[in-house]
Amino acid sequence: MYHQKNMALAQIIQSNPILGCGEATERTEYFDMLMDYLRIAKWRNRWIKAESNLYRDMMYAKGESREKVLPEEKCLFLLADIAAITGYNPRMKDSVGGKKIQYLLRKKNKWGSEKDFKNYADAVWGRNKNAWEKVSLFRCSEGLRKYLNLIKINQDFLQVEPIKVMVTALMSAGKSTFINALVGSKICWSQNVACTSKIHVITGKAYDDCFVYEDDHILRLHASQDILFDDDERNKESKISVSSYFHSSLAGRRIEIYDSPGVNSSLNIEHRDITYNIIKKQVFDLYIYLMNATQLMTDNEVEYLKFIKDKIKKKKIIFVINKIDELDTEDESLEDIIKNVRKFVISIGFETPIIYAVSAEAALSGRVMSSRDISRQERRNLEFLLADLEAHKSDLESINYEVYDEDDVRIYSDLVKVSGILPIEKEIINTKRER
Repeated sequence: MYHQKNMALAQIIQSNPILGCGEATERTEYFDMLMDYLRIAKWRNRWIKAESNLYRDMMYAKGESREKVLPEEKCLFLLADIAAITGYNPRMKDSVGGKKIQYLLRKKNKWGSEKDFKNYADAVWGRNKNAWEKVSLFRCSEGLRKYLNLIKINQDFLQVEPIKVMVTALMSAGKSTFINALVGSKICWSQNVACTSKIHVITGKAYDDCFVYEDDHILRLHASQDILFDDDERNKESKISVSSYFHSSLAGRRIEIYDSPGVNSSLNIEHRDITYNIIKKQVFDLYIYLMNATQLMTDNEVEYLKFIKDKIKKKKIIFVINKIDELDTEDESLEDIIKNVRKFVISIGFETPIIYAVSAEAALSGRVMSSRDISRQERRNLEFLLADLEAHKSDLESINYEVYDEDDVRIYSDLVKVSGILPIEKEIINTKRER
């Protein structure tokens, strides 16, 4: 069984010069060598299997002529890829199988001395700081230097304890859209019904490798959106893990976001029990309670917030009023709504509540649209959404929101900046780990 930490690892394979070899035989021979070494070690776990599948797909894809692997560096790339496939696990390096691999590669090594090779192995596979200092002085190709840099970034990222954020809400609060907005891409299925009875753990990566992972019975390291939106009924565990680079101000941060099932589902009482149980464990640094701006302060909300207040003790919690773009600006003042919500949560026992208002839909739309050209109809829809938010601009300013008014910025940038998501992300970044 692999460790959950591995989900924070970004891929390095797309930067291997071997992929630039136009000759398919050279790429497949390289892959076959990798698999031969792994078979020698007789390692079998889900992470290695998933990595091997990804490497196979990458190696068998059509290559584009560019820089190639130098013959004298091939053993170094092989060892680096073996380290990556095993999650840079020092225990595997020092196991019987790991020692066999190093012995065989060292015999074939045509670069540097035996001592240099040992330092290289201790750095890329053993995470040894002293070895990294020596490896940084080695003379090598630009391609290998880039590979080493990505490995070092990954290893340093793993050493950081993640900020664990629990996002919870009643149904229809827009929780999935809110989490998607934090990530900056659509990785959670958004709909107004109870989607799943499982906890979703969304892990951020150190850099953008263009891959999204999902562990839902089967661990896939190149999950399509269809796979992400289709829960596997064969998964009998209570958790689904997803990993992506965050295309937001949380980019490159060591963060884990936990998405819990809605607690007021009449379809399945199991949803509430799973959420209640994970809240009782108090393993989070920050709790975000999401509220629907159009359905505030219901009896279900009172009951759930009393439970949260009793269980999280003095843990940090922020309240986020979502869907402010759906408010009727003629009849409803956002400032008044926030004042009423403040009184409401204080009456439950939260003495000095931190409250934000947001349009998760606007933030998500702005971030997703920024990665591609938009059609005339999409632009019109975004303009309507922006107009709805602009109606609340004075209220947002009165509660010290970061409202931006810049010239010559595209409409999606305006949406993100006026949506209210940025101060919430700042709260996450500034959260202190308390475990």
